[in-house]
Amino acid sequence: AMAAACVTSTVSFRLGASGRNVLAPRQRQHRFRAARVSTDVVADARRRADEAVSEKPARGRREFFLNSSSVFVLGGLFGGMVDNSRPAGLGLHQYGDIVTLGLCPPKPNCVSTAEDLNDDSHFVPSWTYNPEERARNPVSQKEAMAELLDVVNNTDCDGFEVNIVTKLDDYLYVEYKDPRLGFIDDVEFFFEPGEFSRVAYRTAGRVESPNNAKTQRARIKTLRLALEKKKWKSVGF
Repeated sequence: AMAAACVTSTVSFRLGASGRNVLAPRQRQHRFRAARVSTDVVADARRRADEAVSEKPARGRREFFLNSSSVFVLGGLFGGMVDNSRPAGLGLHQYGDIVTLGLCPPKPNCVSTAEDLNDDSHFVPSWTYNPEERARNPVSQKEAMAELLDVVNNTDCDGFEVNIVTKLDDYLYVEYKDPRLGFIDDVEFFFEPGEFSRVAYRTAGRVESPNNAKTQRARIKTLRLALEKKKWKSVGF
């Protein structure tokens, strides 16, 4: 019922009394802004970092990168070259009779339960918070949302900072920020209507970097393992 109320010709979410439109994806449109960091940009940033290290030979390269001020300098180099703004296309989309999260752009730094099963580079299985093991004592959607929030807020995902942007009865939108370089990833969860107690999810990086695809899958795995302790389970596994 919540999904039906939220999806018409467009789907919009608003935050509190401010009325600021946070999510407003157009129906059936899957356009994403994916900032690109070219090989030349990365190489240039690394070259500058190496030059900074060479000016102070007493310090090793490992010490340079681990030093917070040095990492801030490197983050500044990237920050001035990429678009780290919130992308369009977040929220719910309607595909025929199905309402769910968005598909991924044709880039590796995104996974989504909305993708086709045979798309190994983007597909991930949805979760259920009431698997067979929990059949005798199932939880409500409200209780499951509380469990998900607890895991999101209290599970360390490689040191990323967590920012809850939007929380509805059946939808959660979270930003994960890399404290070293300032890059932000967008993670969404949607409690699908019906009797199967399923949760769809999508995670995507705003910046395309060599390790970002691994970061998305690693984060989902970390969250899944934490949820399994609460008796959640991946569908089909």
